Amino acid sequence: MGTNKTGASGDKAGGHEKRVSDLYSVVNRSTTGVRLEILSMKKEAGELS
Repeated sequence: MGTNKTGASGDKAGGHEKRVSDLYSVVNRSTTGVRLEILSMKKEAGELS
C-alpha cells in the first residue's frame, strides 16, 4: 500500500509539473507577442512623430 501511495503522488506531482511548464510556455508566448506589439507600436509612434 505504501508503494502504491507514493506512485500515485509521484504521478500527481509529474502531472502538476507538466501543467506548470505548459502554463509557463503559454505565458512566455503571450508576453513575447505583447512585447512585439509594443515594439511595433513604438515604431509607428516614432514614424508618426
